[in-house]
Amino acid sequence: MKNINFLFAIITIFASQKAFGQKKHAFSVSYGILSNDQIVSGITEALSSPLQSHDVKNIRSLGALALSYYMPVNNGRLMLGASAVFDRLDADIVNRSTNKKESKKSITAITVAGEGKYKYTNNPQFNIYGLVGVGYTFGNASYDTNPTIEDNANYNHFNFQFSPLGLEYGTDFKGILELGIGYKGIASAGVQYNF
Repeated sequence: MKNINFLFAIITIFASQKAFGQKKHAFSVSYGILSNDQIVSGITEALSSPLQSHDVKNIRSLGALALSYYMPVNNGRLMLGASAVFDRLDADIVNRSTNKKESKKSITAITVAGEGKYKYTNNPQFNIYGLVGVGYTFGNASYDTNPTIEDNANYNHFNFQFSPLGLEYGTDFKGILELGIGYKGIASAGVQYNF
């Protein structure tokens, strides 16, 4: 019976928010560049290359793709939520003596994080906000050929996002832009749906 009452209470709150036009929950999809996983992996490859029999060349990244959900707390200026972020870095492994490509290295990182978002302004159409997130990254490095270069490895670690400047513009559908550092990148942009 308690579960039914709890479910009824949640439905009533959600329905009352809809009835009064309070569209506060948010779902967003964004794309970021230069995430800390991309930066750290690139620096690590560059520093370790002179110590090995091969060179790492043509480092390229897919970018950080993020799915996020936020729900309002108190007056709606504070939003709590979660994000899932997919990031991938690819590089060519080249034999130093023959200058031929031996393999392709791929580093895949999936981050799951809890986030807090605080709106500096509280306008229905345009807002400036800050965001802080803490999570865990499940990372894996693999080679498409020649596994003797190095065994496949896991790069699991704690991760963070700090974006002191975020902008959102629109009504139900909003454009978003965030500047900061972390698992979403130093700059990310996307779309957000408020409901």
